[in-house]
Amino acid sequence: MSQTVSLFKELKSGGYDACLMTTFSIDFPFYEDVLLRRMQSSGINHHVLLADKGMSLAAMHERPPCKAGSHYVLAPMDCPGAFHPKLLLLLGKNKGFLAVGSHNVTLSGFGQNLEITNVLRFSKGKDEQDLSVFQQAFQAFQEWLVSYGSHLPHSVKESLDRTVHLSPWLNAKVSAPQKQHCQLLFSAKYTDSLWQQLQPHLPSNIHQTIGMSAFFDTQQAFMREFASISSKPPIIAIQPNTVSAPDALINNPDIHVVDVDSIDEIKNKRRYVHAKLFYLLGDESVFVSGSANFSRPAWLSEGKTRNAEAVLVIR
Repeated sequence: MSQTVSLFKELKSGGYDACLMTTFSIDFPFYEDVLLRRMQSSGINHHVLLADKGMSLAAMHERPPCKAGSHYVLAPMDCPGAFHPKLLLLLGKNKGFLAVGSHNVTLSGFGQNLEITNVLRFSKGKDEQDLSVFQQAFQAFQEWLVSYGSHLPHSVKESLDRTVHLSPWLNAKVSAPQKQHCQLLFSAKYTDSLWQQLQPHLPSNIHQTIGMSAFFDTQQAFMREFASISSKPPIIAIQPNTVSAPDALINNPDIHVVDVDSIDEIKNKRRYVHAKLFYLLGDESVFVSGSANFSRPAWLSEGKTRNAEAVLVIR
C-alpha cells in the first residue's frame, strides 16, 4: 500500500542506537539541524553518512557543516561516476528500520519532492523475514567504503564496523527461503552492473513494462534494454517540465510516453517528481525502485564509469 513515510514518527518508537545513511546531494543545515538533532534527541548517537564527494564539496562551499567529525562521521565517496544510492538504516539492539528510495538528504528529498521510498522493519524474535535484506544493506555500506573510500582515514571504517556491536543480529545466520519476497541490489566498483544483477529476478514471459524516471541517458541505452525484455512497448511516465530526456525518447513510436501531471493527485500537489521505478508484468509481477534513473551509468556501465546505486526488488 502506498502511504506517506514519517521518519519522525518512527523515531518516537525508540530502540534505535545507530543511523547509517547515503546520499548524492546534501543540505548540511537540513541534515544537522533537523535530521541529526531529532535522531540524537531520540537516543541515536552513532551516525555515519556516506555522500558523493563532488556534491559534498559543493555543499560545503555553499553552507558548510558545523558538526561533522564531532557529532557524526562524514565520509565523502570518491566515485568516478556518481555516488547515487539513497539508503537510511536505523539500527538497535533488537530492531531495525530500512528505507530504500529516491530521496537525497535535503529538504526537497524529505518533504517537498514526490519521491518513492520502500520501508522494511526488523524485530528480533518476532519479525525477521527481511533480515537478509538488512544484512545486504550493511554489506553495501562496507562495499562502498572499500570501492570509494580508500582516501579516508581508517577511523571511518572503524566507525562503520562498530555498528555491528550495537546490532549483533546483523551477523546472525540466515536460512534463506527458496524465494525471497524482496532483495536489495547495489552497485559498486567491483560488483556486476545492476542490470546483470537483476536478470535472475526477472519474471518469465514479460508482456508489459511500466516505468518512471526523472533522467535518461541521451543515447537511450538503458531504454533499449528495458524495451527488449517485453513483448509490448514499455509505458514510461515522465513529468514533461522537469524531466531530463532526449527528444528521440519523447518521440519514439516504440515507447508509450505518458504525462504524470495528468494524474490529479500529482497535478494538485504541484511538486517535482523525482521517483525512479518500474513494474514488470509476466508470469509473476516484479516491482523495482530506488535510486537508479533510466540511464547507462546507473544500470549498464562497467567498472569505474558506473554510478553507485541501490534498488529494492519486490515480488
